[in-house]
Amino acid sequence: MIELLRVRDFAIVDRLDLELGPGFTVLTGETGAGKSILLQALGLLLGDRASRDWVRAGAPEARVEGAFVPPAPAAGAVAAVLEEAGIPWDPAEPLVVTRVVAADGRSRAHVNGALVPLHVLARVGTHLVEVSSQHQHQSLLREEEHLALLDAGLDAEGRRAFEGWQAAFAAWQEARAEVDRLERLDREGRDRAEFLRFQIGEIRAAGLEPGEDERLRAERDLLAHATKLREAYEAAEAELYTADTAALPRLGRAQRALEAATRWDPEAAAALDLVTEAMALVDEAAAAVRRRLGEVEADPARLEAVETRLEAIRRLERKHGAGVETILQKLERLEAELAEIENVEWGLERARTRLQEAEQGLAGAAGALRAARERAARGLERRVAEELAALAMGKARF
Repeated sequence: MIELLRVRDFAIVDRLDLELGPGFTVLTGETGAGKSILLQALGLLLGDRASRDWVRAGAPEARVEGAFVPPAPAAGAVAAVLEEAGIPWDPAEPLVVTRVVAADGRSRAHVNGALVPLHVLARVGTHLVEVSSQHQHQSLLREEEHLALLDAGLDAEGRRAFEGWQAAFAAWQEARAEVDRLERLDREGRDRAEFLRFQIGEIRAAGLEPGEDERLRAERDLLAHATKLREAYEAAEAELYTADTAALPRLGRAQRALEAATRWDPEAAAALDLVTEAMALVDEAAAAVRRRLGEVEADPARLEAVETRLEAIRRLERKHGAGVETILQKLERLEAELAEIENVEWGLERARTRLQEAEQGLAGAAGALRAARERAARGLERRVAEELAALAMGKARF
């Protein structure tokens, strides 16, 4: 339904706002009153080509705007076209279409404020309005609409045949695409296989292990700062254990003092327990520091070897993606592609067999659909004849 048609500087129209309500609306007027101009303005919103002759004399541009509320079936079709074009629209809201024609004949079209090409506007327009007095909008005269009209009259069996044909056609398309892909692979496979073997060999020769790059970077950081780390651990060990003023000896002296205090003050036992627990924790910390101190050694040769290995990994990353995991995943894909090329003849034979089966299935489904459409055509012919007879056109043939 058209809710609003707004026209500015179009032909002889200066300004017009036409609001339409539900139900049947008739526009009448004598010749030259402007009925055809309204249809031409509406045609612009439906995707008709623009002409500079439509811009009112002295005006910089003509502007036509319409607000449409399509019924449910048409709304779904419009939404599909707009979604394909990347234009959001809520079918619960009116669809606003605007067309602007400049004085030089160039035009712009907008749907809900988004700029759209003319062919998209024309596709949307076919679902918005049927102008029976203008041939370019008569669905009955568009051959591409005929099958849709016929299929709308299919019975239940016919609809099942149509769905079966759709499924068979999709299966045939998939099978045809696979044969085309494998035939192309067969033609181009030799050069591609050599390239794949080179890349696979390069990655395999590196002998990568999952997580290796992360482990190497951690080891490199440790080796690069080994001297400073040893100094830090030695200082910590001294503060915890070896120095005269270290924490553990001082806690030992405090423990002995508190043991003596418990002879005369039972409340000292609580403090003694805490000091004893602290001694255990400090002793554990000191052991961890000594252990780590024994593990950290400056090793220039090993550091050089780690840097060399990381550089080899970085060279592979520049070709195949960041991270050892990514490289290993690519290796799997390359090996799978090479295996497919090496077995392409066998795969192509299977694909051709599937294509032949799909063609047979499609032929059967097409036969069933043809029979269903013939039944629908006879029913349509009968119903149209009945309508023509009711219009006193009984001798007309459809």
